[in-house]
Amino acid sequence: MIDKTLQQHPQIDPARIYLVGLSRGAEGALYLLLDRPHFFAAALLMGGREAYSVEWIDGNASQENLASLANMPIWFFHSKEDKVSPVAGSRINYQILSQQLKNPAVRYTEFSFEQAGDNGIVNNNPHNTWDAVFNSPAAQRWLLQQTRTLNQTKE
Repeated sequence: MIDKTLQQHPQIDPARIYLVGLSRGAEGALYLLLDRPHFFAAALLMGGREAYSVEWIDGNASQENLASLANMPIWFFHSKEDKVSPVAGSRINYQILSQQLKNPAVRYTEFSFEQAGDNGIVNNNPHNTWDAVFNSPAAQRWLLQQTRTLNQTKE
């Protein structure tokens, strides 16, 4: 679908294709990144799960299976009180990418629904980090600053 859209709309800058995912959508976006690591410029992933989770079975993310994202700009967001999608998954993804793979472009922000974020929003739903992210000028600026090098392998 993305490839077809790009063919139909040549004015779209292929160096600026971004992924944004919320909850299960963050999981899906992570799988797209892993499937096509040289296609996307960056991703904002909110309230997702550990890479390669199968429902509630975790422990599958590893340095080996995240290696293709060693330079991918990804910003993970999660609330520490999230009961829908446990925060441990985002922490694990970030730890592998930042500490083991030394990804210089990975970021992680952990929210608490008990405190206001940089935009003053306090949510009464700890799974909902996206209101804060979508209203954050810092997250918007960061995402739009990311570009993909077009001489990378197209996938």
